[in-house]
Amino acid sequence: MNEDLKKNRIWMIAFFMSMYFLFQMISVCEEADIMEKDKQIIEEFMKKIIHTDVKKIEYMGGPEKEKRKFLLPSRACINFRGYKVNYMKDRFANPNTGSYEEWYQVWIAEGEDKVFSYLNMPQECSGRSKQSKLLSTQEILESAKPLFEYLGIQGECKDLSAPIIKEMKYDPEIRITRTALLNGVPCRYKGLDLIISRLDGKITKFLMTPPVIPKNRKPQEECPKDKVLSIAKDWLENIFSNTKYYINPQLKAENKQDVMLVIAPAFNIFDDSDKRWKDLNFYYAWEIPFLFYELMQCIDCPPEKGEGVIWIDAQSYEVIGAGRNIRADWDYKKEK
Repeated sequence: MNEDLKKNRIWMIAFFMSMYFLFQMISVCEEADIMEKDKQIIEEFMKKIIHTDVKKIEYMGGPEKEKRKFLLPSRACINFRGYKVNYMKDRFANPNTGSYEEWYQVWIAEGEDKVFSYLNMPQECSGRSKQSKLLSTQEILESAKPLFEYLGIQGECKDLSAPIIKEMKYDPEIRITRTALLNGVPCRYKGLDLIISRLDGKITKFLMTPPVIPKNRKPQEECPKDKVLSIAKDWLENIFSNTKYYINPQLKAENKQDVMLVIAPAFNIFDDSDKRWKDLNFYYAWEIPFLFYELMQCIDCPPEKGEGVIWIDAQSYEVIGAGRNIRADWDYKKEK
């Protein structure tokens, strides 16, 4: 009897071990198929949109590779795979131009057949920025048409706000943003964020993400503005007393008309600790703008004025996070 029991146990162990290795082999094959499909997507994108041949593709990883502290809301709630394209560890500057060979980072979302995020990593010398002739906004928009068609966002889109086009403050670049909308409600950090060089019309970076379904219900009642302004004021006094680089916060002139309903992440950009994410979700929230000053990390630099927003859960009235105010113009130059 004991001998039979022992044989049965050995058989069961052997069976489960064989099934484990079988599933491992299936997983490896499926991963290889995904990688091959991603390779084709990347090669097509680089050729059609970036006009560059792919020489090398290196897998960087997915969300599990990013520490929670450094995960940006723009990539939250997306199961993605990131790749380096044409990256060479030992790279040397071209002696004629002084620039390095360009390499790129691209990201593909699970279940999608398009690149949803791209970053150009040129590491070029600063001499090019002295070029006098810059492309006009119209020329920039013309050069971006293939990307808009690739993303399927040419013209009006019900899921995106109207485009905002502005000149960057410190670099010869144009930034085009369109906020993602869920039934007309803006979803912060989601939508289109595109930067194009005015020197040559090249895409510096872009990110295109859909809105996120909130974890709470959409409020049916009017916003209790006095209540949320009071909550925001108390939160500002408490949280900014513990930050290193941000000072003198104040609600933006108590403007009740500036309070609006948005879908926001449970994320506080002003918190440098591991607790900057309350949880990895988005919520319907009342958004309240405020002013602050940021201490620059140089001896002679004066504090720089900025605008932020506080997000208060529209159901529980708890502060879920805060971010920089994308409605403000403080980090752009007005286009002339």
